[in-house]
Amino acid sequence: MALSAILVRFLLSDDTEFVPIGKNSQLNYKKNFYSYRAFLNGSKGTNYIKQLYSFFNQRVFLGMPSAAIHHHFPAFRLILTQI
Repeated sequence: MALSAILVRFLLSDDTEFVPIGKNSQLNYKKNFYSYRAFLNGSKGTNYIKQLYSFFNQRVFLGMPSAAIHHHFPAFRLILTQI
């Protein structure tokens, strides 16, 4: 979910290239990704996180193939190594 949040921020920004720090926005995508991931992992199992995942699964990712096991998807690994 952290990667999804970062990609949405990039798509809504004025940046034209997905790099660790946005050239136009100055958003630190790499730092934010690791912060979001730490928050999600640290809050694992809480009602808030369960509701957040439920929202995204029902509203944002409805009908999409599961990406729960991201190590099966080389594209995810490639994106993570580039930020």
